Amino acid sequence: MPDKKEVALRVAAIGMDQRSLSTLQMFFKIPCRNSCQLAEEDAAEVAMLDMDAIDAGKLFEEHRERFPDRPVIVLSLSGQAIKGTINVRKPLSVALMLEAIAQARKQLATGGAGKQTPDPVPDSSTDSNVVPLKQQEKVQVSRVGSSAAAHKAALQLDEKEFRSLVGSAPDIDPGNADQRVGVCFNPDDYMFGYICKVFAEARKSGSVIRLEDSWSTLTVFPGQDRVATELKDPQLRTVYVMSNKPKDMRQSILGTGQAEREYQVMEEKQALQDMDAFLWKLALWTSRGRIPDGTSLSIPVFLRHWPNMTRLLLPPHALRITALWAHQPHSLIQTASALRIPQRFVFAFYSAALALDLVGPCRRSSDMLVEPSTAASENRSVLARILQRLKIA
Repeated sequence: MPDKKEVALRVAAIGMDQRSLSTLQMFFKIPCRNSCQLAEEDAAEVAMLDMDAIDAGKLFEEHRERFPDRPVIVLSLSGQAIKGTINVRKPLSVALMLEAIAQARKQLATGGAGKQTPDPVPDSSTDSNVVPLKQQEKVQVSRVGSSAAAHKAALQLDEKEFRSLVGSAPDIDPGNADQRVGVCFNPDDYMFGYICKVFAEARKSGSVIRLEDSWSTLTVFPGQDRVATELKDPQLRTVYVMSNKPKDMRQSILGTGQAEREYQVMEEKQALQDMDAFLWKLALWTSRGRIPDGTSLSIPVFLRHWPNMTRLLLPPHALRITALWAHQPHSLIQTASALRIPQRFVFAFYSAALALDLVGPCRRSSDMLVEPSTAASENRSVLARILQRLKIA
């Protein structure tokens, strides 16, 4: 509850529809305990701008020109940062909103937004292997590591080469149930689903896990975010893109000494790969232009994080799809239509991005504005439940 001596902060909500305004008003009144209230733009002390709205950039510039010293709280699904503003990721939580309000009050007390640089609002979902959308055309963030193999430049395949991975299936009619079923796959029917579970187990426990069968050995080093295998991609694709896990697959946990020795040996052999990059290409190989069971073709998809393009196997049009979703959420079908590309390339990219939790389904803008007060769970596929536990850092 705000201090009794403090009156509610007057906030002008910019770029929001009436449903979002109603949601925000209720959010301010009950969860935030009247810490602030909606006000007209001229009477407000603080501005709140939805950067996912149409013409958000223009609205921001117009408002900043009229009120250069007014604190601005910027909301976005991607966590987009704008210099000199208080940035908060949607959906809003009470804790993050109260922190943003506190920063706005601090700015007002010191003379406005132009007098100081706001501290960033903490965001537990920050990922060191993704790039903030604001920097998407300027930098690519790489993790620190000594393995040359783990730092190869991304392989950009042309459409002809990539056809061997995604097939040549024609576009489907989303209204045809049989055709919809034909573009879906169950991750648990493939090695991909099993590997997802092993990655989740390794990250949760911190244990080094080795998988062995008559064809291959794969060792997961969660502490270094690396996997080790001496197989090259053609052999990996043959071994790992199969239905279910091999019957002779053995899983074991390595002791500290043994794990350290094996990591050193694999590092010398340049046989280490980034865990994210490995999971991404395994998702591509498995999907072959399909999407996981339970994926909606009609719900818009939003980009949580910009992929680190420097270390990923990129399907054709990956950059265009990413840029489109970063600018405005689109459904999978709408994406293919807007970019005039085959649906299978959109499906393949979505499957890989989902494996790294870089994308998610978007609801109405008002639905995505505020974090649900109760954990109302939706019917999610096995893949979604697995990926939620994967703390890709």
